[in-house]
Amino acid sequence: MFIVIKKFIEDIKKCKEKTDRKIVINKYIWMTILFSFISLPIGLWFQIRNLILFNQPILYIWDTKNDYLFIGNFSVFERLMPSMKEICETYVSFASKDHSIISFIIKCSLFGEYSYATEGILYLLAKLAVNFNCIVTSILIIVTLIDFLNIKKLKNNIWKISFNIIFLLNIISYLTMNFKLPYGCSMDFRYIVPLLFISLYCATNVIEGIKNETIKVFILDISFILIFLTFILSNIVILFSQV
Repeated sequence: MFIVIKKFIEDIKKCKEKTDRKIVINKYIWMTILFSFISLPIGLWFQIRNLILFNQPILYIWDTKNDYLFIGNFSVFERLMPSMKEICETYVSFASKDHSIISFIIKCSLFGEYSYATEGILYLLAKLAVNFNCIVTSILIIVTLIDFLNIKKLKNNIWKISFNIIFLLNIISYLTMNFKLPYGCSMDFRYIVPLLFISLYCATNVIEGIKNETIKVFILDISFILIFLTFILSNIVILFSQV
């Protein structure tokens, strides 16, 4: 959508006459109609069907009413702040016990909501993977905020504007769901996977902005080693353990 808007603005700027602008506008109107004719039935047929048959709102989310998974008794501060206790106790994401969103994401992004039958060396590797992921996640959060708050780069950069909008929408929708439906399962990493790619994009922007090549190479090497170790260790645990 953002690419189409960028192209539309560029085409309008190229127009010298009013008639040319009308042609461009009509062209994009018909393109939008054609795209909507194809995409809307594919993306919204189920929601529209339920609205007609059952009067179910298009943005309806089913409330599980599950007391076992309910974590609404914790404050907003407790939900948003990382909990070292939850991270250090175990590598398992307990939807019925954990309440910290950040801590849950760090563990869930590696092992999902599964409890692997690990002991001995595998358990230590799992804990080590979580610790490495803490560092990686912290770095990604910092560089994402640095790049996100760099307003100067927004000028004429449709990609950065697009990613910033997607980032904000994903964060807002994710947090809204977590507080509207305060259950452990709402914190699952699968709901914010797009943020991982946006954070990597932000990280490349920040690293590219570093003028000192020695520091730049050092940061890249450390980042690669941490990500590689996190990936390898978590996969060893998954491969040689039983759920």
